Amino acid sequence: MDLHDREAVREILRGKEARLAALQTQMVQLQGEIMEHKSLLSPVHLLPHDIVSEIFLYFAPVRQHSKSCVPVQIPWRLGHICKSWRVIALSLARLWSVFDLPLINESWFHGVSMVPSDDEDKQEEALTSLSDDLDAWTEAFIIESNLDFMQTCIERTSSRPLSVRLDSRCDFTLPPILDGFWNCSERWGELVLDTHSSQFLHLLTVKGELPCLQKITSIAIPPKHYQWAPNLTDLTFIKLVMPENSHSDVPWSQLTRYCEERCVWYSKETRVQCYRRLAHLRVLRMINSRSFQPPPLAPEYSILLPDLLSASFQTTEREIIRLFDMPSLEAYSAEDVLSWPLHFRACAPENPSRLKGIRIAHWDEPVLGRHGSVADLLQMCPNLKELTIDAPQCISDTTISQLIQNPPLVPRLEIMRFSNSSFVHDDCRWATLTEMLRSRFRPTNAGVVPLQRFDFLATDGEYVDENFVSGLNALRRTERWDIRVGEQCGNYAEDERRFHHREWATLQ
Repeated sequence: MDLHDREAVREILRGKEARLAALQTQMVQLQGEIMEHKSLLSPVHLLPHDIVSEIFLYFAPVRQHSKSCVPVQIPWRLGHICKSWRVIALSLARLWSVFDLPLINESWFHGVSMVPSDDEDKQEEALTSLSDDLDAWTEAFIIESNLDFMQTCIERTSSRPLSVRLDSRCDFTLPPILDGFWNCSERWGELVLDTHSSQFLHLLTVKGELPCLQKITSIAIPPKHYQWAPNLTDLTFIKLVMPENSHSDVPWSQLTRYCEERCVWYSKETRVQCYRRLAHLRVLRMINSRSFQPPPLAPEYSILLPDLLSASFQTTEREIIRLFDMPSLEAYSAEDVLSWPLHFRACAPENPSRLKGIRIAHWDEPVLGRHGSVADLLQMCPNLKELTIDAPQCISDTTISQLIQNPPLVPRLEIMRFSNSSFVHDDCRWATLTEMLRSRFRPTNAGVVPLQRFDFLATDGEYVDENFVSGLNALRRTERWDIRVGEQCGNYAEDERRFHHREWATLQ
């Protein structure tokens, strides 16, 4: 083959390669179009509207006992997907009954100037610079936007109670918004007060009673005259220095749920006096960071909570927890309880015999099992239905074996959640664990309730055994057991909310 023929062949190859590249580009384009059309045939589009509505309601906003400033956006996002979803979202009053005021949009606080761009593909580029002051036009725009937003939400909620978070980062917006907000005050069901404005608290005392208001979260606002909420039953204090007159300003005796997060009490006597008035309390949550630890109370200050069903303590002194006498307690959660010497039994309540749910987590140091092991605690909880353990090296091979024996520990257990760090290193055998799971998911012993779910929490990445994880995933596939590993278990915030909102009293 001469040089001319070779060049001709190369030209033919280049032509075919170009055609092939064009076909590949066309194939990718067609594949994208096929996927777009297939998405229109997705089974979710075939679901009846009432089923889609039920799914949407699972995503209805729920106020957490948290200082998070993330705005509620669920109904707006659902309405952006498609026309049918928008119609459904607009029809669900429950989705719109939880909202935040005033609205905050950082772009409103920036002056905008247009200048030519160096990029030839763009004709102009928007540059922003922070304005020193908001002009009257900008303030009017923000106020109008908030009023429109509030009116839209209220109109779409029908007659449902409203859950509203008031934020004071735009102080100038508060008076006009409150004027409009008061028109629906008879429907206020929950208020989150994240505002330092004295105008709001003054208006509350002037406007009179709010009979529907049952839940208040107060962030850094001292308690003051809650007579305007005669039916208040759920109260949360966050980052407060509790005044000495707290016992008279708060209707403690009518509360059924109380949360105290990073609060400081300077008077031990006032604190005990307030706690002792919680005679009808059913849910208690106490959260304190180490820098906000309240002064220890003397043992003679005993506090009886006869109706308490659920208690949660996080970074709280063990000496304070011991003061509470909780004879009806059924759900107990303790995270990072401060105690010395550190041992497992110190993390548990004094009388756990009625417990149906336990969550114990400690991350700082290994728990000393010789002062009270997991098995010792479980022997005292014959009615336990849910168990979560995330404490370093407290579950041994012997502990797992005791969950197999006849009769086993906690025979009514339905949910079991262990972290990877809770297993004693080089002690727990895979064969023992699989035998335990088999005996609990498919029990043969009389009186043993089948296990519904097993979670393996990967809270310590340094000690995650990939073979162990692979084995659990294989068991889930082959045996079709509800075994969840790592991220499948959800996060601690979700788990705690589910744990404390579960109706323990209805479980037999």
